[in-house]
Amino acid sequence: MAATGFAVDLWRSHGRRHRLHAALWAAAMSMFAVATWLLVWGLTNGWGVVGFKVFYYLGAIANIMVLAAGSVALNGSRRLTSWFLVGAGVFLTLGAVVVIAAPFSAMPGDRA
Repeated sequence: MAATGFAVDLWRSHGRRHRLHAALWAAAMSMFAVATWLLVWGLTNGWGVVGFKVFYYLGAIANIMVLAAGSVALNGSRRLTSWFLVGAGVFLTLGAVVVIAAPFSAMPGDRA
């Protein structure tokens, strides 16, 4: 719940002052919040293929890169930020492809 509340607060902050770094941090925290809720769901109801893959992608791959992009946007030049965002897009795309292609083996009691 804390991650969800923090994400909402970051989006409100971005709404008051439209800044790229705030939008990226809000997006990253939103990804973390969704991953947290998927973790709760997976632990209480068992993991399914889609739920686990979305949890892993948002919680372990995407939110780290988007959070880093927010830090670069805050501290770096526009040119550096632009190049970092291009690299982040490539990384996020490759990460999605790998997660989608990865095999999933359900543990006993989980949904396949």
